[in-house]
Amino acid sequence: MKARSSSVVARARLSACFCSSLTGPCCHGTGVRSATGGGHRFATGVRPLRDWPDGQAQRTTPTDPRRGRRRGCRAPRHRRLRHHPRRRQRRGPAGGRRPRQHGDDHHRARVHDDDGARRRPQPGLAQLHPQRAPEPALGPGRRRRRPGRRRRRPGTLPDAVRHRVGDPERGPVGHARPEPVHSRIVVEPLRHPERHADADLDALPGRQPARRRPRRHRRTAPVTTSAEPSLAERFRVHFGHREHLYGVLLAEMADDWDAGGVTRELFDGWEDAEARQFPQLRLLAGLFRLVLRGEAPQLEPFYPCLGGDEDPSDAWAAVRPVLSAHVDELRASLDEAPQTNEPARTLALLVGVSEAVRRSGIRRVRLLEPGASAGLGLLVDRYRFVGDGWAHGPLDAPLVVDGCGARGLRPEEFTVVGRRGCDVAPVDATREEGATHLRSFVWPWMLDRHARLEGALAALATTPVVLDRARAADWVRERLAEPVEDDLLTVVWHSVTRLYWPLEESQALESAVEEARSRIPVAHVAMENPWTADRTRPDTSPGHLPVVELDGEVLAGCAHHGPPLELVHS
Repeated sequence: MKARSSSVVARARLSACFCSSLTGPCCHGTGVRSATGGGHRFATGVRPLRDWPDGQAQRTTPTDPRRGRRRGCRAPRHRRLRHHPRRRQRRGPAGGRRPRQHGDDHHRARVHDDDGARRRPQPGLAQLHPQRAPEPALGPGRRRRRPGRRRRRPGTLPDAVRHRVGDPERGPVGHARPEPVHSRIVVEPLRHPERHADADLDALPGRQPARRRPRRHRRTAPVTTSAEPSLAERFRVHFGHREHLYGVLLAEMADDWDAGGVTRELFDGWEDAEARQFPQLRLLAGLFRLVLRGEAPQLEPFYPCLGGDEDPSDAWAAVRPVLSAHVDELRASLDEAPQTNEPARTLALLVGVSEAVRRSGIRRVRLLEPGASAGLGLLVDRYRFVGDGWAHGPLDAPLVVDGCGARGLRPEEFTVVGRRGCDVAPVDATREEGATHLRSFVWPWMLDRHARLEGALAALATTPVVLDRARAADWVRERLAEPVEDDLLTVVWHSVTRLYWPLEESQALESAVEEARSRIPVAHVAMENPWTADRTRPDTSPGHLPVVELDGEVLAGCAHHGPPLELVHS
């Protein structure tokens, strides 16, 4: 009777240690399941249930979806289902209860002797002989659970200090718990050993070398990146539509490139060309020169500047044979950089010179233009400009630039006493060959631009310009080193050249101008796209148009070919 009463007392005391329900939180904190599937393993340093806020124990182990409660926790005996399938498996064929086997109901092990004295749990065979621990027998229908790696929840103890309470060397005083005699302690390998370098791993009972699973490498497709888009992509996005002749031709050339047609033969060796070189515009200009010289009369109906009015969507059928018949000449045209030399851009020079004259008080001006092409941008005093409420220039000028806008502009009177330019490939527009070269870079459907070019060529015939074959920065430095009068303002001016110059060339030119300021009166006027934020290239993204600058200060904004212009401070 005494033994029976001590067993009942042990069961009653242990019932407070187990979960209060099938899904309730465990009061022991962190638990590690034994290899046999029964019993508890408790982590050290976990506060009891009464110390947690709201009377809830810390959730430290995942929930077993098959039973509806967390792993490692068994419900009290009085809460178990009487007719659970697992319960029926333990009964014999005739309904009688089969004899208790090793490994069943480990939580009911006694923790008191018959005389009521509390005894200390003894180490199991897994600690005394970790390599030869016997496997407990399994009843019919039971399945042994393999220890698996589990993910530790936030706030729980690391694996390095996860061991059983009651160990003679590591168990905390006053928290000894019963445990089965025959069970294997499963010690999970550390996932990050460097985080627990201070933990005494060798002192863990029954610790065995961890086995690492081979790491599986995920196969991924190779990633290819290119700094520049292909030529076919450049052709398609240059205009992005088929509303005019060049839009249709570039779209057809892109398809012909993909099909391996004559376009690939023409651009052979230009696959890696920089975007700022615009090889597609160079080829279209070479094709236009063939038409201007009368060598491709079948294409004239598609060029509005020559009187043609055919639908441009039908042009590719006539253009492709011409490309195949003039491969050598068209390939040579790729070496010639675009030179539009738009004379209406001198409106920006007029604004910049007027402001420089107003600030300096010097009205005698010497003009220097790097990247001058044919020198049409140096004839600002030979053109007439008409804007919103103002006009400037000779009344009998061969070129009248109207629609200039710039409301509030007050042009200053000045006298050009010298004009000179340079270019890596200067064009002598006083000859027919040079004039044809300039016309080929003007798009054929822009009739007003062709009319302005003819007027500028007429002005050039009466006012010759000196052009040097040289690079921009070195030439500007040499010109600024020449001695000049004190009452002479030197104006260095260029338009739409940063798109074609290397970054080093633009920086060297600006340095040359700054070095000359201490010697002579000098002003720097530019009509260019503004620099990007990192100042590595001009910003040509959509919505960013050229601006008019005087010594780095923005005076106005304008269109790509000049007019109309809008002053910043009108």
